Amino acid sequence: MGDDETPEADILAQSVADQSFVPAPTTAFSYRQTARRLANRYLRKPDAERGPEPLGVNPAGFIIWLANMRMEWARNTWRQNKSAVVFVFSEAGLIEDAKALKAIGSEGTKRKGTRTSATKRKGFPARDRDRISRWLEARDTSAAHELILWIRATVATGLRPCEWANATFAITPEGSPQLVVVNAKATNGRAHGPTRTINMASYPEDVVQDVQAHSNHCRAVASAGEEAFYHFYTAMRRLMAEASRALWPRRDRHYTLYSLRHQFAANVKQGIVSESDEDTRSTVGALMGHATDDTAGFHYARAAQADSGPRQLVPDAAPEEVARVRRVARSRPADPGMAPAGPSHGPSG
Repeated sequence: MGDDETPEADILAQSVADQSFVPAPTTAFSYRQTARRLANRYLRKPDAERGPEPLGVNPAGFIIWLANMRMEWARNTWRQNKSAVVFVFSEAGLIEDAKALKAIGSEGTKRKGTRTSATKRKGFPARDRDRISRWLEARDTSAAHELILWIRATVATGLRPCEWANATFAITPEGSPQLVVVNAKATNGRAHGPTRTINMASYPEDVVQDVQAHSNHCRAVASAGEEAFYHFYTAMRRLMAEASRALWPRRDRHYTLYSLRHQFAANVKQGIVSESDEDTRSTVGALMGHATDDTAGFHYARAAQADSGPRQLVPDAAPEEVARVRRVARSRPADPGMAPAGPSHGPSG
């Protein structure tokens, strides 16, 4: 589910095959669903070979079919599908099959697809958020009101969809509201640590209340199990897609729950006031839950896509988390192609 849409999916597949990766529960559930869907599709072939559970397929024949199918998929789709099956193979103890599938590269895949990330909008401007919220309010259902809250809370905090299941709202002894987030990518080295803290002292009370209400609701749903939260997330994702297509039927790209994280990234890049580009990039990385300071700069919405008006109010990152991101950045050789994330450099962030 909600992934960062980066080439790091191959690293994920490597760590899964080496049994060093433990995904978030909702991600693991999503992987199993994806792998089962692919296996069922394979088994509809007249010459498909059946095999043992968990997928009921002959691993060798299934791997050959997947390798051939990648020619019809966009590169990111192939990487996501491969990671899902590698995870299920590894979970079932089929380590050699997992490694064999992991070794297949992206050669021959399409550069862009017609589904998934190719049809998703990066960024979610305020005027369109308001329009979707009015459409949802007219629906006047519990799901519609839950999605309105999801929109407001995610633009304010930037959480990945799956991270809401384990996010904890709290008030510090000093009286400041904060959200402690379990980083979804921490176990495969793509986060700066196991958690990140989003300090919301600068936010108005109504925004803090929205974040608190959404966090409490998501934790209540997740307490019923990973499947319950996955179904809740799926319902929200589908309702967002329905609303976007109803309001903008002629668009090629539509809004998703992940578009909200992109908008948060753009607002943070525009709103941060720091002494250097390095500080800006490290702060953005810390708030986004990234291990390095370049992921948000390359793969997320730019500062020029921030909400219009005065400089955006943004949450504060924990200093120790910013320092961890900065240490990683300084330990790498300089990359002359790195685009700065700071607002002073316009849309390159």
